[in-house]
Amino acid sequence: MGFLTLVTLISAIVFSFLPLAAYCDSGHAADNPFAANLAKRIDPNDEQLKEVLWEGYRDLSYINRTRKAQVITYSLGTKHQKRRTRGTPLISVPSCLDCASKSRTNSSEIGYDDFTAAKMVNLIVPGGKTGSCLFYGQRDKDMDPRSLSASATTLGCLWPLSPSPVRAIWNMWPQDDTRNTDYGLNYYCLDAWAPKPCWLNNLMPGPDVTVREPKTRPYFQQMSAAMALTCQGTIYVLHDRPDNLLYEPIGQPTSIWITHELPVLKRLFKQGVVSGLKVIPTIGGPTGRGLPNYDPTTWLDKTEILRQPLKRDIEWTEEMAQFLKARVEQLRSQELSGENGTEHISAEERRGLCSGSAARQENSHLDYFG
Repeated sequence: MGFLTLVTLISAIVFSFLPLAAYCDSGHAADNPFAANLAKRIDPNDEQLKEVLWEGYRDLSYINRTRKAQVITYSLGTKHQKRRTRGTPLISVPSCLDCASKSRTNSSEIGYDDFTAAKMVNLIVPGGKTGSCLFYGQRDKDMDPRSLSASATTLGCLWPLSPSPVRAIWNMWPQDDTRNTDYGLNYYCLDAWAPKPCWLNNLMPGPDVTVREPKTRPYFQQMSAAMALTCQGTIYVLHDRPDNLLYEPIGQPTSIWITHELPVLKRLFKQGVVSGLKVIPTIGGPTGRGLPNYDPTTWLDKTEILRQPLKRDIEWTEEMAQFLKARVEQLRSQELSGENGTEHISAEERRGLCSGSAARQENSHLDYFG
């Protein structure tokens, strides 16, 4: 009698799951955002699973905070990034039922932590790390043109010292201005003065340019530092005041050249990665149109500024320090092996980088990188 009761009980359990199996096999399960998780097999002996189940607990509001246990915390703050003190999630659960099939990465989730200098280096386009670096200084606010962006970009593409190429910052990252709202296809579409549809607009909320423009600075500062991290050899800077590279116009934010680019270059000079600095004067100086002097005999050697103590330095995060350490080790290894560490780029690719520079996207009222 006991045996028959056991058989009956097992049969009831098995047949109770048949409707669920039929539902999954019918294709309706694909409409359920948790269908993938239902089908996921989890090993009960998985060490990470044991760790989460027995050594930690979710940081929920009703948990007694006086308990001494490991806490696994999740943050859904403004940065929209999941953070944890230990371990990784075993199953990815969507935060809303209707968005399960959508990409986790979109413009509403980005924050400044996504655009640190070290991370920006990895986003540079192929060929964007080739050649020496060409920077430019800041102009006085009422000058026309407002910045040296276009002049520096043109100079980089019409470089007179063949065959040594140089690169300006406006040609280093993706710049497809026909797809401004698509994630990661144009890194220059921010316009604090007259905002346009741009996947980066979440970085500069505000009612007017006086509020928005300061919020864009960290982004452009990190992009500038990223460019500087990739430099080696002789560095060039286009400047209205070749004898005063630390000039700071009154009534303007301090030049990115001074706050972010020069400090990185000094660190690279100390490491032996950067070997020198030359200044290219503009024709007419501070009152001119910002056009570069293409005659190399007029360029000034200002390497001594790289030897001078820093009056200000950028915040050297652990991420940047580790990146710089790895790069120095790579360059030394290449030097010992006789390899050429310069990224190869064909003539066709170089012409592509110089055609339609992103400098044209800079608002005429602003100076992003000066």
